[in-house]
Amino acid sequence: MNTIIGELKAEAERLEWDSLYTMKGHFNAAMFWNIAHYSLGLAAVGFGALAGQQFVNDHNVVASVITAISAALTAVITFLKPSEKAQPHHESGVFCSEIKRKARMFQNISAALETDARVLQQELNELVASYHEHQRTAPPVPWIAYQITRSGVRKGEHTYNEKGEKK
Repeated sequence: MNTIIGELKAEAERLEWDSLYTMKGHFNAAMFWNIAHYSLGLAAVGFGALAGQQFVNDHNVVASVITAISAALTAVITFLKPSEKAQPHHESGVFCSEIKRKARMFQNISAALETDARVLQQELNELVASYHEHQRTAPPVPWIAYQITRSGVRKGEHTYNEKGEKK
């Protein structure tokens, strides 16, 4: 095999791994923000209902405290907007999944079919440029999402069995 093509395949493999980490990081961040959205929202609703019950039962002081907690949770939701923070992370995860798939296809298909290293280099350059352009505008992956991602990748969550199914 041409050593240049071998180097291009190796570079595509590095891009695949970078995309894997970034993809999983963004999906983990989106999951965190979605959990925050639903947890805070359900807690606010629950406290609001509990406060109403306390008012009906003539426990005005308790009801006032619970109402304040419900209002505070609602304010946190309004300020943080967790559902709005989840969306760009999900979109970035999907984009990185596509880059990862294209990098894998480059290694396994394009590099096997094409013998002209310049054609392959151009294809890989376009893929890398697309990835980096997206990274410029994507939200940063939070530290905790990266830690969860790193742990999952090291445990083999991204690997497939012989049938192509996730292990």
